[in-house]
Amino acid sequence: MKTRLVRAIDCVLHFARRENGGALAELAILVPFLVIMLAAVAEFGRYFENYTTLAKATRASARYLSNHTYSQEEQDKAKNLVACGQLAACGTDKLVKGIDASNVCIEYTYPAGSPKPETVTVSIPYDAGGGCGAPYTFTPIFALVASVFMMIIFGIIEFGRMLYTYNALADAARRGARYAVLHPQNSNTCVRNVIIYGETHVTGASCTPAGPALVNNIGAATIDVVYAGADLDDDPISPNPYGTNLGTATVTIKNYQFSLSIPFFRRTLIMPDYTTTLTAESSGFEPSPLP
Repeated sequence: MKTRLVRAIDCVLHFARRENGGALAELAILVPFLVIMLAAVAEFGRYFENYTTLAKATRASARYLSNHTYSQEEQDKAKNLVACGQLAACGTDKLVKGIDASNVCIEYTYPAGSPKPETVTVSIPYDAGGGCGAPYTFTPIFALVASVFMMIIFGIIEFGRMLYTYNALADAARRGARYAVLHPQNSNTCVRNVIIYGETHVTGASCTPAGPALVNNIGAATIDVVYAGADLDDDPISPNPYGTNLGTATVTIKNYQFSLSIPFFRRTLIMPDYTTTLTAESSGFEPSPLP
């Protein structure tokens, strides 16, 4: 599994280092934001279209009731006029998606001492507080796919963050190995601090950290430093010395946990091992005097 992941990331990095298609990459970054803006404009347009349609429907219904008798049958026809655009019931063929006759509120006002109404008001209530008609709720179409779309956007961002972490860990392993081959064998603590904090963020002979970690969630427990001496006598049994220009230093960052922060798809991934081996060097050391 780790081998396939390493090959896939190496393949992506190979193409990432090429400069061809830079404009296409910039377009790929901008497309999600352009889609969101276009979807928002479209949804605002649908919202105002529904508002205008229902406003005209309530005016037509009120005009109809003002010319007809006050009866339950005529009120039902007036409600159908708002919901369907016609006097008869229309089933699912509504003027606006989600509207129903139960959303229509009809109210009359009466002059003092008269059983006949003076004015009629047809409305679609904003909330159910008045007790007349159920409120109408506008449902954006984009809301149905917004969650999936946002998951894709966050997935792109998280994939870029994972590639950045991959490069940062690979560079940290190289940085630690380079420090190890230029310093004495007993400097494992310094090697680990250089990997975690960077060579410019450690101070003193003990390499005390003087800044934040360069990569989140990396600790000394995830870093292995191994020194291997040079076999000078072709005898595998005898100890092989490590020192100036003798042997190699190997730095490995292993079991690094990367937190994938995608909505509805949060996972913790174990990144592959990052290993760098360099030969010991004498740069910066003064050789001992010859006898």
